[in-house]
Amino acid sequence: MFARSWTKLAIVVLASASAALAQCAMNAAQPTVTICSPAKSSTVSDPVHFVALTNSVTTVTSMDILVDNVVVYHVAANKVDTTMTLQPGARHILVRGKNTAGTTFWKSEDITVSGSQPPPDCALNTAQPSVTICSPSKSATVADPVSFVADTNSATAVNSMDILVDNAVVYHVAANRVNTSLTLAPGARHILIRGKNAAGTTFWKSEDITVTVNATGLSQLQHIIWMFQENRSFDHYFGHMNDYRTSIGLPADVDGTPANASNASTDGTVFTPFHLATSCMEDLTPGWTESHRDFNLQSPTSETPAMDGFVWDAAHQAQYSGFHDTEGQRAMGYYTSDDLPYYHFMASQFAMSDRWFSPVSTNSPDNRLYGLAATSQGYVHKPGQLTAKTIFEELENAGVSWKVYYSDKESDGEPATSMNNFWGFTQNHLDKIVPISQYFTDLQNGTLPSVAFIEAGTLSGRDEHPGTADPSSTTSGTQIQVGAAYVASIINALMQSTSWRSSAFILAYDEAGGFYDHVPPMLGVPNPDGIAPKDLTSGDTPGDFTRTGFRVPMMVVSPFSKMNYVSHTPADHTAILKLIETRFNLPALTQRDAGQMDMTEFFDFANPPWLSPPNPPVQPTDLACHNNYLP
Repeated sequence: MFARSWTKLAIVVLASASAALAQCAMNAAQPTVTICSPAKSSTVSDPVHFVALTNSVTTVTSMDILVDNVVVYHVAANKVDTTMTLQPGARHILVRGKNTAGTTFWKSEDITVSGSQPPPDCALNTAQPSVTICSPSKSATVADPVSFVADTNSATAVNSMDILVDNAVVYHVAANRVNTSLTLAPGARHILIRGKNAAGTTFWKSEDITVTVNATGLSQLQHIIWMFQENRSFDHYFGHMNDYRTSIGLPADVDGTPANASNASTDGTVFTPFHLATSCMEDLTPGWTESHRDFNLQSPTSETPAMDGFVWDAAHQAQYSGFHDTEGQRAMGYYTSDDLPYYHFMASQFAMSDRWFSPVSTNSPDNRLYGLAATSQGYVHKPGQLTAKTIFEELENAGVSWKVYYSDKESDGEPATSMNNFWGFTQNHLDKIVPISQYFTDLQNGTLPSVAFIEAGTLSGRDEHPGTADPSSTTSGTQIQVGAAYVASIINALMQSTSWRSSAFILAYDEAGGFYDHVPPMLGVPNPDGIAPKDLTSGDTPGDFTRTGFRVPMMVVSPFSKMNYVSHTPADHTAILKLIETRFNLPALTQRDAGQMDMTEFFDFANPPWLSPPNPPVQPTDLACHNNYLP
């Protein structure tokens, strides 16, 4: 699934060293920590920028920043690059690392922090322990985002502070002072700021304020996360969404599978859609030539959609590969809310699209490249190394935080990620390509980056891809419910975190996987960069990058998602890039993302519907897995 080149792997250590500030020579001893910023004995203004590097033969698993002997920052990486608010005055700093050998090593220094003291009219409460809220003022009307400044007075050291808005925790910091800005929903808000000291005592102060609407609503999105699962078409997953929507009192406004849908096999047998009773099935073939035949079996190079080749190609694939389903009936199978209750609930409660397409008519790797760089630079088959900019390079250049969270590792122990196809950039930013466990840690610690991409569990059976590594087995396979439960764990963790109120999670599928869909792809879309397909073989269907792939399931889960919303605006994965570019004022990567909608139609920033998220159903994983026959 993930193509890459490791020919330059030997320079990784040098690349990490070069990331240090020019005036910061890394200590050659091993293992060591080098603090590049702030400088020893310096006076720095608040907030304080920390940059620290490690030198260790054994892999560094984590780094911590301690201020006055209290841990205030933790990251599962071999480098620190973060900005934090510190209390003004003399501060003792210690940065420590820990490697896989269990060795802990550190560097310490003393600095002086200048910066904002509590406002002059904010007298610290002399009671102990107590919290004093300096900003916002009691009963004040304030514009969003809201600036919070609060201090504590406690004889016992204060370990942490929380901000609660309407009784929900929205911010947590391992410090004795709060100085931050948060996006809050407009209207009357109840604020409570509490501290907890080393003695285990919890103490707080509360007040009521009124928040006015932020005129630049998109700026309320402080975190944009997106994820692509594998190889499912819209009709295959959501073709019967209207049955579910009407059952819960919503209008039937999704363009689902028509009653007269059908496709013929290689022997002329006609198949109609049917409800699958298995969570596993034999693979289909969504490659370049097959996708063009699915579009129009008799005239795949034409611009006239027939949408009649899905069963034929599935049958041909089975006959060629020795599969069981030699008639290709599986291409017409579908699932319902009984099988995927979590997806149906989330897509209907939040926002979804019934005109969301994969970017290119071929299989997964190239569509995933479009989802990161808005181009495959001419590849339609297995891609090689690309020189195109990704959205992450633009974010890096703009100083916007980002991470790629990977779900699996390759057989050689390296991360399974499409970013390996952009090795020229990736090799210098390996500290931002981290395991999915770090995502859950970042949610817990309030350190989620501004932009994040989550790689599917492609090598661990959690990506919903059809097929199995063992074609002879009738009980093994990639179970869609296992993949759906994995996605549910990721989204649920976000909804339960302090980052929820300023986030948007976008779930889509990299391409349709060869499953039937009745809606034709978008035609006449811009070729991203003027590069024609460069790896077509003599047996491939001629074509260009001016046609998208087929429809795929898609949803936007956010406190700002319009309730029960269905978008009918045609778009492909590069619209996610357009949203990020619009939010952070970045240029378009190619002509493809430049021509996309910016996705703001999915959101209501003036009256966020889901500040308190719903309680979704548990996604079951008990559907039978019959990989080699259809019930």
